Amino acid sequence: MYLLSKEPAFTITHQADSGDALLEYLTANKAPDIILLDLNMPGTNGVEATKIIRKQYPDVKIIALTSYYSDSFINNMLEYGAGSFLSKDTPANQLVQAIKEVHLKGYYYNDDILKVISNKIQYGSRKKLSRFDKGHLSNRETDVLKLICQQLTTAEIAEKLFISYRTVEWHRNNLLAKTDSKNMIGLLVYALENNLMSIDELLLPGQ
Repeated sequence: MYLLSKEPAFTITHQADSGDALLEYLTANKAPDIILLDLNMPGTNGVEATKIIRKQYPDVKIIALTSYYSDSFINNMLEYGAGSFLSKDTPANQLVQAIKEVHLKGYYYNDDILKVISNKIQYGSRKKLSRFDKGHLSNRETDVLKLICQQLTTAEIAEKLFISYRTVEWHRNNLLAKTDSKNMIGLLVYALENNLMSIDELLLPGQ
């Protein structure tokens, strides 16, 4: 936390020592933009806290931190709406990058998360959609989805597709609703499951 406090772009508003204390703070104070959430907290643990926060404060973005860096934990947290999932021993520069990416785009994925998503898709059973299914994506929505998966910002997508910032946000909200996704990583999973993107096409930060 000390290293983060030295980042001029960051303002640390509170540090809670339990899930219950965090939820009490959110009830009495303005919610922050991002919460770094330890999964192994006393009282209400990080997984349960994530469920509550995403329901009551949908605009708050969550980055899960844990020592238990396993596929099941990553799957659960992404399913519940976390914007990223990092090990507690993640280097400080990568943590800073993740916070900035989640703040700007709503999500951050690294090689570990992509591996879990790839495995989930390989062994999952979600129904694939075709153009004959109700609620199938339009061509423009597909274009926006692909650019989201490539980690472009809303402004960059607007510029690339020659549409307004507001139109991109409108398409983004439609995508979340049509794909029943809780966040941007949910859209990534949808795109991969429905063969709109491949793992090889994804552009990771820093590449």
